[in-house]
Formats: sequence, C-alpha cells, structure tokens
Amino acid sequence: MVSNVQDLPRTVDYGPMDWIKLGACREAGRDSSWWYPKSVSDLQHAAVAMSVCRQCPVQAECLEHALNVPEVHGIWGGLMEKDRRMEVRRRAGKDFYRRR
Repeated sequence: MVSNVQDLPRTVDYGPMDWIKLGACREAGRDSSWWYPKSVSDLQHAAVAMSVCRQCPVQAECLEHALNVPEVHGIWGGLMEKDRRMEVRRRAGKDFYRRR
C-alpha cells in the first residue's frame, strides 16, 4: 500500500488526467491516507486534507473527475463521498428544471 502521495508513480501517462500531477495532494510529506478516512478518528486528518484541496490549483478538475467517473472513495476536489453524492443530486435537479 502506498503510504505517501509522493510515492505514487510519476512516469505514468495520465492522458487527459495530466492535471493530477499538479495536485497539492502530491506534494512531498502528504500522507495519502488523509484523503481516505476510514473512521471517526481519521476525520481530523480528513479536515486537513480538505483544507489542502481548497488551496489546490486543480481542485475544479479533481472534483469534475470524481463526479464523472464516479469516484466512490476518499476526498476528491475537497469533497467527501457523501458531499459528492449531494452535488450530483444538486446538479441533476438543476438539469431537470432547465429542460422544462
């Protein structure tokens, strides 16, 4: 298991996901487990991860990726899974009213 984000391979061709290499979460010293909380005790680290996301230059791209794939685990684009599900429903509701 990868314990630090900087340990992720950097030679992979991400194709249309080149933005991922610019993520603040990839900076040295960031523990990737912070973006994947498993228990209530992990929530403090998750809060730190979300604050990193708020300052990230590719937050919007990350969130769009997570909503479109959809990523079901972890923090992506500054949102936890439940928050992304709510965002998907919110966007679906806007589309419903636009079509009428």
